Amino acid sequence: MVKRMISRFLIAWCALGLSLVAGCKAKVESAAQGDPQALQAAQQLPEGTNALAALERNDYETAMKALVAIKQEVTNPEQEAALATLKQHFKSKLMDAAPNDPKAAEALNTLRFMTQGR
Repeated sequence: MVKRMISRFLIAWCALGLSLVAGCKAKVESAAQGDPQALQAAQQLPEGTNALAALERNDYETAMKALVAIKQEVTNPEQEAALATLKQHFKSKLMDAAPNDPKAAEALNTLRFMTQGR
């Protein structure tokens, strides 16, 4: 009886873990469909994939907060190049969304300010 309960618990636990992994993978893959260079750049940066996923969800405030945090953590030329690629992707997506979404327009202004301040 106890062995049966333990085995059911372990099966349920594994199923939960697999579903969480599959959900995270789906977020990253949906971002990859839009721009593979942006995904590659995001993977080179700390929290880059989270920023990209937030942008894909149209959660512009979270995406911009993540991008600002990433900028502060860039430490080498490879990361600087990846950040430039990611910022260009953000700019493109935000410019597309800004005419119809005031939050996207606000995020675009934040990105422009961030880019000018370098």
